[in-house]
Amino acid sequence: MRKPTFHQSLGTHTALARAGGWLRSFRSANPPHAPRRSGALAVRAAVRRASGDDYAFVPSVASASRTDRFCTFNGFIAFAHRSVRRYDTETMKTPRKRKDTRLIGAAETFIDARMGLGRVAFSLDELTNESGLSAIAAKFQLLRLRGKVVRVSPRQPFYLIVSPEHRSMGAPPATWWLQDYFNWLGRPYYLALQSAASAFGSNPQAAQVTQVMTARPLRTIKVGRIQVRFFVKRGIERTPTQQPAQAVAPLRISTPEATVFDLVRYATSIGGIERAAETIRPLLPKLRANELKRVLSTEDETAVAQRLGFVVQSAREKKLAQVIYDWLPEKLTAVPLSPSKGERKHLPLVERWQILNNSTELK
Repeated sequence: MRKPTFHQSLGTHTALARAGGWLRSFRSANPPHAPRRSGALAVRAAVRRASGDDYAFVPSVASASRTDRFCTFNGFIAFAHRSVRRYDTETMKTPRKRKDTRLIGAAETFIDARMGLGRVAFSLDELTNESGLSAIAAKFQLLRLRGKVVRVSPRQPFYLIVSPEHRSMGAPPATWWLQDYFNWLGRPYYLALQSAASAFGSNPQAAQVTQVMTARPLRTIKVGRIQVRFFVKRGIERTPTQQPAQAVAPLRISTPEATVFDLVRYATSIGGIERAAETIRPLLPKLRANELKRVLSTEDETAVAQRLGFVVQSAREKKLAQVIYDWLPEKLTAVPLSPSKGERKHLPLVERWQILNNSTELK
């Protein structure tokens, strides 16, 4: 067999590089220290390096089919097969087209749909799941909607939708979104104390803060002019609650009987026993004896029941006072009416309730 000439060898190298060894040729022609080459320049450089002559003449290859340019030279058949296989598996992979993630206006569309359903709150997870946005893209789109969307807390990815009629307040009323907020937290709650009393028509002093009872401590929420304060109560699931009539959104609120009990129990946190008694008086006609017994048995706090009985008796509601007295045990321990006020010495004792009256207003 006749040995191929040098130019035939060069032609073989060129055909192999163009047919099957493009990736390998590209890597050999572009070492880390050399400038990048591409296309025909990379192929010619690879052939020159393979021939050992950096200045060898490499003729251009005609635009024929790849099979026509192969030379029947046995020494390069294995190299050709190997090169073609690498070319197919590494270079010829067609990249998948990336989906266009720029969903312009997706957050605003989601918010408009939310408002159409009468909802004024949503979490970041709900936005990303329904709109297809990533968390970062959703946050950037919400930043552009300042004035229309406000965040409940910098630490919590929960947002409120501010409609035009609530722009002056900076946020919708708390009673409109408390249910959604606690569903997102996964915690029990109910509207309590003076906020609950106000829902039942007892608001001698309009409360500027929405008071909410929950099972674990939470930071006070301040959004615009809306402020929500949280109180902690053990066994909150046992407290009777109800849905207020004509409520704009789902809401849990303590019953009138549970409300008066909480007002006495948390009196020191809402301005004192005098203010609690002032809030309780308009609620007394709405109290039911059976429900009051149920609350007393559920809460099972004798000292609070003693104080509540004294407050109810001072309001001249004898029937309700008798219901509380019948529930109390026979032997009672003397307790101050207001636990936070001074010493207990020389205080008048109310025998029936065993109350040390340290209040100047309640007699």
